[in-house]
Amino acid sequence: MQRRSRPPRAPLVATLSLAIAVASSAQSATARDRLDPVTRAVVRTLPVGWRVVRAEPVPDASLDPIRKRFPVAFEALSNATLAVHGLSIGVNTFRTANDADAQRLHERLLAFKGGDRTACAVVGRHVVEFVCRNRNRVRRAGWDLGIRPKPTRYRYRIVLAAAPIVSCDDDMRWNELFNALCADRAGAISRLRGHFRFGGTLTLRDGIDATLEAMPERHGIPIVGVRMTVEPARETPGETPPPALTRPTAAWPSDDDAIARRARAITADAASDSARVVALLRWLQPGTNLRYGGRIGSRIGVRRMLTEKQGRCWDFTDVFVTMCRSLDVPARLVAGWLFGGEGHVWAEAFVDGAWRQVDPTGGGRLDCYPYHLAWVTSDDGRMPLVYATMPTIAFVDE
Repeated sequence: MQRRSRPPRAPLVATLSLAIAVASSAQSATARDRLDPVTRAVVRTLPVGWRVVRAEPVPDASLDPIRKRFPVAFEALSNATLAVHGLSIGVNTFRTANDADAQRLHERLLAFKGGDRTACAVVGRHVVEFVCRNRNRVRRAGWDLGIRPKPTRYRYRIVLAAAPIVSCDDDMRWNELFNALCADRAGAISRLRGHFRFGGTLTLRDGIDATLEAMPERHGIPIVGVRMTVEPARETPGETPPPALTRPTAAWPSDDDAIARRARAITADAASDSARVVALLRWLQPGTNLRYGGRIGSRIGVRRMLTEKQGRCWDFTDVFVTMCRSLDVPARLVAGWLFGGEGHVWAEAFVDGAWRQVDPTGGGRLDCYPYHLAWVTSDDGRMPLVYATMPTIAFVDE
């Protein structure tokens, strides 16, 4: 569920936590080796989900025009482009002779950037400048790359408009209508709305602090304005879910014999529900058995996904939920946004007395805390809304 598409958890058990830690460590060490020495001096870690697109020092011959623009002495400058979930951010790193020069250069950069302190930082005698229009991605980069201290609490305020959905006869139309509503393309909206049955009530995920307001219809489609606060949690303790959450639905054919046999084969060595979840996630790691690709906003169905062996986030999630349910592990769909990124679909599985969010698209390697912002839960696979605007997301500073 993305306008542009790029390949994008709390530990379930000790073995899962260890698997993530090992994968994250290997990712960080290998990826950082691609950074030039100047950038590597400030980028202390490169978590799973991040990659180096390019990183190179600026040649001495090209530094004079830059020094005239910022008349503070510096010894070297590197330009790097990094990406998180495929979305890029520029990282320029200046190395000065001492901490005092770094502070002076930082003040000049701040003035140049209108005082935006999220856009640059001092790290010893280095000054880092982030180049990206998405301020949330800049903020996240500072935390993830070890340049700024991480907050002790993550809360986000979100404002959006959405159309409540009762049903849709073709899920491949969801992303098309989302884009048409955001761009207010009357012709496309008129063509697409016949695939949907709209409702009058918008249902959000339990525990969301939200204010809903009816807005004027848009081309015959009811619109609801939403203001909410989302605070991610590593897990949500709860009672054992009802049997319905292990049963098949139109979106999740867990009673399909071939799918159930495959799920049992994948989890043959697992002795607990949590171990089964781990095994399924490992099997789903993109590039292992299935490939991340295909049409943007794809939801092609579980059987087709397993036949064609490629899909997008919705498809990976549908396969995971279906296989979990075939093993009598309660599972359901979760949707929302990635902080600093785009719309996304992932999952929850009920293990060890709690609902735990996992991201099947990354094969479980990507921790859903604290950047997966969930405000939709679906027990049967139906998406209860379609966005009518891009969400506005702001981190709440303590």
